[in-house]
Amino acid sequence: MLEMDTVRGRVERGAAGGRVGGPLVFGGRYRIEALLAQGGMGDVYRAFDEHEGRPVALKLLRATGIEYKRARARFAQEAATARRLSHFRIVRTIDHGCEPDGTLYLVMELLEGETLGARLRDGRELTTREAVIVAVQILEALEAAHAIGILHRDLKPDNVFLCDGDGGLNAKILDFGVAKSLHSDPTLTSLETTAGTVFGTPRYMSPEQARGGPLDVRSDVYGVGVLLYQMLSGQLPFEDEDAVVVMARHIRDEPPPLSRYASDRGIPRALVQVTHRALEKDPQDRFDSATSFRRALLGTLPAVDRLENPVMNWLMNPGPRHKKARRLISAGLAAALLLIAGLLGDLDALLPRYGLPADALEAPPAPLTEARRP
Repeated sequence: MLEMDTVRGRVERGAAGGRVGGPLVFGGRYRIEALLAQGGMGDVYRAFDEHEGRPVALKLLRATGIEYKRARARFAQEAATARRLSHFRIVRTIDHGCEPDGTLYLVMELLEGETLGARLRDGRELTTREAVIVAVQILEALEAAHAIGILHRDLKPDNVFLCDGDGGLNAKILDFGVAKSLHSDPTLTSLETTAGTVFGTPRYMSPEQARGGPLDVRSDVYGVGVLLYQMLSGQLPFEDEDAVVVMARHIRDEPPPLSRYASDRGIPRALVQVTHRALEKDPQDRFDSATSFRRALLGTLPAVDRLENPVMNWLMNPGPRHKKARRLISAGLAAALLLIAGLLGDLDALLPRYGLPADALEAPPAPLTEARRP
Protein backbone atom coordinates (compact mmCIF):
# COMPACT_ATOMS: atom_id res chain seq x y z
CA MET A 1 0.00 0.00 0.00
CA LEU A 2 1.26 3.49 -0.88
CA GLU A 3 2.09 5.41 2.31
CA MET A 4 -0.06 8.54 2.50
CA ASP A 5 2.60 10.51 4.36
CA THR A 6 4.85 9.97 1.34
CA VAL A 7 2.17 11.26 -1.02
CA ARG A 8 1.50 14.28 1.18
CA GLY A 9 5.22 15.02 1.56
CA ARG A 10 5.81 14.92 -2.18
CA VAL A 11 2.85 17.22 -2.80
CA GLU A 12 3.94 19.70 -0.13
CA ARG A 13 7.54 19.71 -1.32
CA GLY A 14 6.37 20.18 -4.87
CA ALA A 15 4.05 23.01 -3.85
CA ALA A 16 6.98 24.83 -2.23
CA GLY A 17 8.81 24.67 -5.55
CA GLY A 18 5.75 25.46 -7.65
CA ARG A 19 5.17 21.90 -8.84
CA VAL A 20 4.27 18.47 -7.50
CA GLY A 21 7.34 16.38 -6.71
CA GLY A 22 6.93 13.84 -9.48
CA PRO A 23 3.84 12.50 -11.22
CA LEU A 24 1.24 11.02 -8.87
CA VAL A 25 -1.47 9.55 -11.05
CA PHE A 26 -4.32 7.33 -9.83
CA GLY A 27 -6.63 5.22 -11.94
CA GLY A 28 -4.41 5.99 -14.91
CA ARG A 29 -6.01 9.44 -15.28
CA TYR A 30 -6.23 11.48 -12.03
CA ARG A 31 -3.04 13.48 -11.57
CA ILE A 32 -2.55 15.04 -8.12
CA GLU A 33 -1.77 18.75 -8.05
CA ALA A 34 -2.15 19.97 -4.44
CA LEU A 35 -3.25 18.96 -0.95
CA LEU A 36 -6.66 20.43 -0.06
CA ALA A 37 -7.62 18.94 3.31
CA GLN A 38 -6.77 16.28 5.83
CA GLY A 39 -9.35 14.05 7.51
CA GLY A 40 -9.42 11.23 10.00
CA MET A 41 -9.42 8.46 7.40
CA GLY A 42 -8.05 10.14 4.30
CA ASP A 43 -6.56 13.19 2.64
CA VAL A 44 -8.25 15.16 -0.11
CA TYR A 45 -6.25 16.51 -3.04
CA ARG A 46 -6.91 18.72 -6.00
CA ALA A 47 -6.32 16.57 -9.07
CA PHE A 48 -6.73 16.84 -12.80
CA ASP A 49 -8.76 14.31 -14.80
CA GLU A 50 -6.62 13.87 -17.88
CA HIS A 51 -9.37 11.98 -19.74
CA GLU A 52 -12.08 14.60 -19.25
CA GLY A 53 -9.80 17.62 -19.00
CA ARG A 54 -11.29 18.94 -15.76
CA PRO A 55 -10.22 19.47 -12.13
CA VAL A 56 -11.57 17.03 -9.54
CA ALA A 57 -11.19 16.27 -5.84
CA LEU A 58 -9.33 13.04 -5.10
CA LYS A 59 -9.70 11.40 -1.69
CA LEU A 60 -7.06 8.85 -0.75
CA LEU A 61 -7.22 6.39 2.13
CA ARG A 62 -4.77 7.12 4.93
CA ALA A 63 -4.46 4.05 7.15
CA THR A 64 -2.00 1.28 7.82
CA GLY A 65 -1.90 -1.97 9.75
CA ILE A 66 -4.94 -2.87 11.82
CA GLU A 67 -6.84 0.31 10.86
CA TYR A 68 -6.67 -0.48 7.17
CA LYS A 69 -9.41 -3.13 7.19
CA ARG A 70 -11.94 -0.85 8.85
CA ALA A 71 -10.90 2.14 6.72
CA ARG A 72 -11.27 0.05 3.57
CA ALA A 73 -14.79 -0.96 4.64
CA ARG A 74 -15.69 2.68 5.22
CA PHE A 75 -14.30 3.70 1.83
CA ALA A 76 -16.25 0.93 0.12
CA GLN A 77 -19.39 2.01 1.94
CA GLU A 78 -18.93 5.65 0.93
CA ALA A 79 -18.55 4.60 -2.71
CA ALA A 80 -21.62 2.34 -2.53
CA THR A 81 -23.69 5.12 -0.98
CA ALA A 82 -22.54 7.61 -3.58
CA ARG A 83 -23.75 5.35 -6.38
CA ARG A 84 -27.29 5.56 -4.97
CA LEU A 85 -27.36 9.27 -4.14
CA SER A 86 -27.89 11.97 -6.71
CA HIS A 87 -28.90 15.35 -5.35
CA PHE A 88 -27.55 18.86 -5.86
CA ARG A 89 -27.14 19.27 -2.08
CA ILE A 90 -24.86 16.20 -1.85
CA VAL A 91 -21.32 16.22 -3.21
CA ARG A 92 -21.23 14.19 -6.42
CA THR A 93 -18.95 11.15 -6.58
CA ILE A 94 -17.51 10.56 -10.04
CA ASP A 95 -15.34 7.47 -9.69
CA HIS A 96 -13.58 5.20 -7.20
CA GLY A 97 -11.00 2.45 -7.39
CA CYS A 98 -8.05 0.62 -5.88
CA GLU A 99 -4.43 0.83 -7.01
CA PRO A 100 -2.36 -2.39 -7.42
CA ASP A 101 -0.56 -1.58 -4.14
CA GLY A 102 -3.89 -1.48 -2.28
CA THR A 103 -4.33 2.30 -2.15
CA LEU A 104 -8.02 3.24 -2.31
CA TYR A 105 -9.22 6.43 -3.96
CA LEU A 106 -12.50 8.25 -4.38
CA VAL A 107 -13.03 10.91 -7.06
CA MET A 108 -15.54 13.70 -6.39
CA GLU A 109 -16.61 16.96 -7.94
CA LEU A 110 -14.28 19.79 -6.99
CA LEU A 111 -16.06 22.38 -4.86
CA GLU A 112 -14.86 25.94 -4.41
CA GLY A 113 -15.35 27.38 -0.95
CA GLU A 114 -14.80 26.04 2.56
CA THR A 115 -16.32 23.71 5.11
CA LEU A 116 -18.66 25.03 7.76
CA GLY A 117 -16.13 23.72 10.29
CA ALA A 118 -13.35 25.90 8.85
CA ARG A 119 -15.58 28.96 8.99
CA LEU A 120 -16.63 28.38 12.59
CA ARG A 121 -13.06 27.66 13.71
CA ASP A 122 -11.96 30.98 12.21
CA GLY A 123 -14.58 32.77 14.31
CA ARG A 124 -16.56 34.00 11.30
CA GLU A 125 -20.07 33.66 12.65
CA LEU A 126 -23.16 33.24 10.52
CA THR A 127 -26.10 35.58 10.85
CA THR A 128 -29.28 34.08 12.23
CA ARG A 129 -30.79 34.04 8.74
CA GLU A 130 -27.70 32.36 7.27
CA ALA A 131 -27.80 29.70 10.00
CA VAL A 132 -31.44 28.92 9.19
CA ILE A 133 -30.76 28.78 5.44
CA VAL A 134 -27.78 26.43 5.88
CA ALA A 135 -29.86 24.14 8.12
CA VAL A 136 -32.66 24.14 5.55
CA GLN A 137 -30.22 23.17 2.79
CA ILE A 138 -28.75 20.35 4.90
CA LEU A 139 -32.27 19.07 5.50
CA GLU A 140 -32.95 19.15 1.75
CA ALA A 141 -30.00 16.80 1.25
CA LEU A 142 -31.19 14.53 4.06
CA GLU A 143 -34.68 14.36 2.55
CA ALA A 144 -33.14 12.86 -0.58
CA ALA A 145 -31.00 10.40 1.41
CA HIS A 146 -33.82 9.37 3.74
CA ALA A 147 -36.15 8.86 0.78
CA ILE A 148 -33.99 5.94 -0.36
CA GLY A 149 -33.41 4.64 3.17
CA ILE A 150 -29.97 6.09 3.97
CA LEU A 151 -29.02 7.74 7.28
CA HIS A 152 -25.93 9.93 7.31
CA ARG A 153 -25.01 9.35 11.01
CA ASP A 154 -22.06 11.78 11.02
CA LEU A 155 -23.46 15.27 10.55
CA LYS A 156 -20.90 17.82 11.73
CA PRO A 157 -19.46 21.13 10.47
CA ASP A 158 -16.55 19.47 8.66
CA ASN A 159 -19.05 17.42 6.62
CA VAL A 160 -20.92 20.50 5.42
CA PHE A 161 -19.33 22.41 2.55
CA LEU A 162 -20.23 26.05 1.86
CA CYS A 163 -19.79 26.63 -1.87
CA ASP A 164 -18.84 30.01 -3.26
CA GLY A 165 -21.55 31.77 -5.25
CA ASP A 166 -23.25 35.09 -5.94
CA GLY A 167 -26.59 33.89 -4.60
CA GLY A 168 -25.51 33.59 -0.95
CA LEU A 169 -24.68 30.45 0.95
CA ASN A 170 -24.94 27.16 -0.91
CA ALA A 171 -24.39 24.15 1.34
CA LYS A 172 -23.61 20.56 0.34
CA ILE A 173 -23.21 17.45 2.51
CA LEU A 174 -19.98 15.46 2.40
CA ASP A 175 -18.85 12.03 3.60
CA PHE A 176 -21.39 9.23 3.77
CA GLY A 177 -18.62 6.92 5.00
CA VAL A 178 -20.56 5.76 8.07
CA ALA A 179 -23.99 5.91 6.49
CA LYS A 180 -26.54 3.32 7.54
CA SER A 181 -29.25 1.65 5.50
CA LEU A 182 -32.73 1.59 6.96
CA HIS A 183 -33.54 -1.44 4.81
CA SER A 184 -30.63 -3.76 5.72
CA ASP A 185 -28.87 -3.18 2.41
CA PRO A 186 -25.79 -5.46 2.59
CA THR A 187 -23.70 -2.91 0.68
CA LEU A 188 -24.30 -0.34 3.44
CA THR A 189 -23.88 -2.51 6.52
CA SER A 190 -20.26 -3.54 6.20
CA LEU A 191 -19.36 -1.47 9.27
CA GLU A 192 -22.00 -3.10 11.49
CA THR A 193 -19.75 -5.75 12.92
CA THR A 194 -21.16 -6.03 16.45
CA ALA A 195 -24.36 -5.09 18.20
CA GLY A 196 -24.19 -1.75 19.98
CA THR A 197 -21.31 -0.45 17.85
CA VAL A 198 -21.24 3.36 17.90
CA PHE A 199 -20.28 5.37 14.82
CA GLY A 200 -20.24 9.12 14.43
CA THR A 201 -18.83 12.17 16.19
CA PRO A 202 -19.71 12.39 19.92
CA ARG A 203 -20.44 16.14 19.98
CA TYR A 204 -23.16 15.73 17.34
CA MET A 205 -24.63 12.33 18.29
CA SER A 206 -28.27 11.74 19.07
CA PRO A 207 -28.96 10.11 22.45
CA GLU A 208 -29.97 6.82 20.84
CA GLN A 209 -26.83 6.89 18.67
CA ALA A 210 -24.65 7.46 21.76
CA ARG A 211 -26.31 4.45 23.42
CA GLY A 212 -25.65 2.27 20.37
CA GLY A 213 -29.39 1.77 19.95
CA PRO A 214 -31.56 1.45 16.83
CA LEU A 215 -31.69 4.54 14.64
CA ASP A 216 -34.13 6.12 12.22
CA VAL A 217 -34.37 9.46 10.41
CA ARG A 218 -34.97 11.29 13.69
CA SER A 219 -31.36 10.63 14.66
CA ASP A 220 -30.20 12.78 11.72
CA VAL A 221 -32.82 15.37 12.74
CA TYR A 222 -31.07 15.60 16.13
CA GLY A 223 -27.70 16.01 14.40
CA VAL A 224 -29.00 18.97 12.39
CA GLY A 225 -30.44 20.37 15.62
CA VAL A 226 -26.96 20.35 17.17
CA LEU A 227 -25.51 22.04 14.08
CA LEU A 228 -28.24 24.68 14.15
CA TYR A 229 -27.72 25.31 17.88
CA GLN A 230 -24.00 25.80 17.25
CA MET A 231 -24.51 28.12 14.27
CA LEU A 232 -27.02 30.25 16.19
CA SER A 233 -25.21 30.48 19.53
CA GLY A 234 -21.57 29.98 18.63
CA GLN A 235 -21.48 27.19 21.22
CA LEU A 236 -22.12 23.45 21.26
CA PRO A 237 -24.89 22.26 23.57
CA PHE A 238 -22.52 19.74 25.19
CA GLU A 239 -18.74 19.89 25.24
CA ASP A 240 -15.99 18.13 27.17
CA GLU A 241 -12.52 16.79 26.46
CA ASP A 242 -13.76 13.30 27.27
CA ALA A 243 -15.90 11.90 24.44
CA VAL A 244 -17.66 9.51 26.83
CA VAL A 245 -18.75 12.43 29.02
CA VAL A 246 -20.14 14.26 25.99
CA MET A 247 -22.10 11.18 24.89
CA ALA A 248 -23.48 10.72 28.41
CA ARG A 249 -24.66 14.34 28.47
CA HIS A 250 -26.43 13.88 25.14
CA ILE A 251 -28.25 10.95 26.73
CA ARG A 252 -29.29 12.51 30.05
CA ASP A 253 -28.83 16.32 30.11
CA GLU A 254 -30.95 19.09 28.66
CA PRO A 255 -29.04 21.57 26.48
CA PRO A 256 -28.56 25.09 27.87
CA PRO A 257 -31.53 27.26 26.79
CA LEU A 258 -30.88 28.84 23.43
CA SER A 259 -32.95 31.80 24.63
CA ARG A 260 -29.93 33.04 26.62
CA TYR A 261 -28.35 34.04 23.29
CA ALA A 262 -31.56 35.44 21.75
CA SER A 263 -31.16 39.13 22.55
CA ASP A 264 -27.53 39.41 21.39
CA ARG A 265 -27.98 37.37 18.22
CA GLY A 266 -31.50 38.23 17.12
CA ILE A 267 -33.01 34.77 17.57
CA PRO A 268 -36.82 34.89 17.65
CA ARG A 269 -38.76 32.77 20.10
CA ALA A 270 -40.19 30.61 17.31
CA LEU A 271 -36.68 29.64 16.17
CA VAL A 272 -35.65 28.84 19.75
CA GLN A 273 -38.63 26.51 20.06
CA VAL A 274 -37.95 24.79 16.73
CA THR A 275 -34.29 24.21 17.61
CA HIS A 276 -35.07 22.72 21.01
CA ARG A 277 -37.72 20.47 19.55
CA ALA A 278 -35.09 18.97 17.24
CA LEU A 279 -32.93 18.34 20.33
CA GLU A 280 -35.51 16.43 22.35
CA LYS A 281 -34.12 13.32 24.06
CA ASP A 282 -37.04 11.12 23.05
CA PRO A 283 -37.17 10.69 19.25
CA GLN A 284 -40.98 10.74 19.43
CA ASP A 285 -40.84 14.33 20.69
CA ARG A 286 -38.70 15.53 17.76
CA PHE A 287 -39.73 16.35 14.23
CA ASP A 288 -40.65 13.07 12.58
CA SER A 289 -38.76 13.81 9.37
CA ALA A 290 -36.28 16.16 7.73
CA THR A 291 -39.20 17.56 5.75
CA SER A 292 -41.21 18.63 8.80
CA PHE A 293 -38.10 20.14 10.39
CA ARG A 294 -37.31 22.06 7.20
CA ARG A 295 -40.85 23.44 6.93
CA ALA A 296 -40.80 24.55 10.56
CA LEU A 297 -37.53 26.40 9.98
CA LEU A 298 -38.86 28.14 6.88
CA GLY A 299 -41.83 29.27 8.97
CA THR A 300 -39.49 31.17 11.31
CA LEU A 301 -37.89 33.29 8.56
CA PRO A 302 -40.42 36.18 8.73
CA ALA A 303 -39.66 36.59 12.44
CA VAL A 304 -35.92 36.29 11.76
CA ASP A 305 -36.11 39.00 9.10
CA ARG A 306 -38.01 41.34 11.44
CA LEU A 307 -35.33 40.94 14.09
CA GLU A 308 -32.57 41.83 11.62
CA ASN A 309 -33.71 45.44 12.14
CA PRO A 310 -31.75 46.53 15.26
CA VAL A 311 -34.60 48.68 16.63
CA MET A 312 -37.15 45.90 16.15
CA ASN A 313 -34.73 43.42 17.70
CA TRP A 314 -34.36 45.61 20.79
CA LEU A 315 -38.08 46.22 21.15
CA MET A 316 -39.20 42.64 20.49
CA ASN A 317 -36.37 40.71 22.12
CA PRO A 318 -34.61 42.81 24.80
CA GLY A 319 -31.89 41.46 26.99
CA PRO A 320 -32.21 41.43 30.78
CA ARG A 321 -30.50 44.81 31.13
CA HIS A 322 -32.93 46.45 28.70
CA LYS A 323 -36.25 45.06 29.90
CA LYS A 324 -36.73 47.87 32.45
CA ALA A 325 -35.89 50.49 29.84
CA ARG A 326 -38.38 48.94 27.42
CA ARG A 327 -41.09 49.00 30.09
CA LEU A 328 -40.40 52.70 30.76
CA ILE A 329 -40.49 53.53 27.05
CA SER A 330 -43.68 51.55 26.57
CA ALA A 331 -45.28 53.37 29.50
CA GLY A 332 -44.14 56.71 28.08
CA LEU A 333 -45.56 55.92 24.67
CA ALA A 334 -48.86 54.87 26.22
CA ALA A 335 -49.03 58.10 28.23
CA ALA A 336 -48.28 60.17 25.13
CA LEU A 337 -51.03 58.42 23.20
CA LEU A 338 -53.51 59.06 26.03
CA LEU A 339 -52.49 62.73 26.13
CA ILE A 340 -52.96 63.09 22.39
CA ALA A 341 -56.35 61.40 22.62
CA GLY A 342 -57.30 63.78 25.46
CA LEU A 343 -56.20 66.80 23.50
CA LEU A 344 -58.20 65.77 20.48
CA GLY A 345 -61.22 65.16 22.65
CA ASP A 346 -61.04 68.67 24.21
CA LEU A 347 -59.95 70.52 21.07
CA ASP A 348 -63.09 72.63 20.91
CA ALA A 349 -62.14 74.21 24.25
CA LEU A 350 -58.54 74.83 23.20
CA LEU A 351 -59.11 76.53 19.84
CA PRO A 352 -60.66 79.81 21.11
CA ARG A 353 -57.73 80.18 23.54
CA TYR A 354 -55.42 80.52 20.57
CA GLY A 355 -57.61 82.99 18.67
CA LEU A 356 -59.27 80.48 16.36
CA PRO A 357 -63.03 80.20 15.81
CA ALA A 358 -64.60 77.17 17.43
CA ASP A 359 -65.66 75.77 14.03
CA ALA A 360 -62.17 76.04 12.52
CA LEU A 361 -61.79 72.29 12.26
CA GLU A 362 -65.25 71.59 10.91
CA ALA A 363 -65.39 69.99 7.50
CA PRO A 364 -65.44 72.54 4.67
CA PRO A 365 -68.71 72.92 2.81
CA ALA A 366 -69.24 70.59 -0.08
CA PRO A 367 -68.43 72.08 -3.50
CA LEU A 368 -71.40 73.52 -5.37
CA THR A 369 -73.00 71.23 -7.84
CA GLU A 370 -74.21 72.55 -11.19
CA ALA A 371 -77.77 72.69 -9.80
CA ARG A 372 -76.69 74.88 -6.86
CA ARG A 373 -74.47 77.27 -8.78
CA PRO A 374 -76.03 80.81 -9.04
